[in-house]
Amino acid sequence: MNKNFIGMLAVVASVTALTAGCATSSPGALGSENVGDFPKGLSPQYVKTPPAFTQLEWWNRGSFQAVPEDKLAAGQEVCNKDSPDKTEFKVTGYHPYARGSDGYPIKGGGYFCEKAQ
Repeated sequence: MNKNFIGMLAVVASVTALTAGCATSSPGALGSENVGDFPKGLSPQYVKTPPAFTQLEWWNRGSFQAVPEDKLAAGQEVCNKDSPDKTEFKVTGYHPYARGSDGYPIKGGGYFCEKAQ
């Protein structure tokens, strides 16, 4: 068997193992895993969701890490940029290599935001 072919099988097996962990907890959720202690797996990316493909959601959100102290203020600002009172959302995750809907890394990383209680 060709060495390059064996190496390609190893890469395919690794990618399959990484993507197999993308569980969904509700219909329409894209990788509803919890935020971890450090970035892991494939970088999260903004994707348009069905049925109208107009709303953006994070794909692979389980690869976000807890927000580092030095990123909290910036994350809170990003999460509430369109909120009138600036407290509607709270930042709960950060990934230094998160990608936008165009597939390119977001300058400064990406933040995962949740509705504040």
